[in-house]
Amino acid sequence: MRGWQVTVLVTIVIAFLGTLGAAWTVRPIIDYNMSAIQDSYQNSPYNPMKVGLNFQNRGSIDASLHLVVRATDANITVDKLEPWIACNGTQAIFNVAAQMHMENSATYYVNILPIGNPKNFTITYTIEDNSNSFSINGLISHLFLEQHGYYPTYAVYNQTNGNVYQLVKQQYP
Repeated sequence: MRGWQVTVLVTIVIAFLGTLGAAWTVRPIIDYNMSAIQDSYQNSPYNPMKVGLNFQNRGSIDASLHLVVRATDANITVDKLEPWIACNGTQAIFNVAAQMHMENSATYYVNILPIGNPKNFTITYTIEDNSNSFSINGLISHLFLEQHGYYPTYAVYNQTNGNVYQLVKQQYP
């Protein structure tokens, strides 16, 4: 290679790495957890357990997310089914926009109702990137999305007496 070709190549590499570095500094940073987790729950078809799905974007760019809650041996419902919510029994997916620099977390609620009278049931909450990779913000979110699951994102309930369930385990993802 000639001297000028090396200079052009080095300039291109530096510009590329600088662009990646700048994109990384503005990435979406998402904190998430479940709220309203009860220590004890009495199973009743007229009294489902309400669980909050919290999220907050502390980053400098908007993100399109899927909030995903799954249950084992329990059905999940929402109070009002919207076009941006997919709910199919044991799983619910919320398609949401997480605005940059959110001062407070946003919360969506789901209803959990054990199927029959199982010995135990679990609830798991995760988030997934749902960005359009063909936009600059979407590409940055897709490449550099940072997730922080905070206590709890997973809960296990064991049957203690008839239709009463006790929370026995909570943990990070």
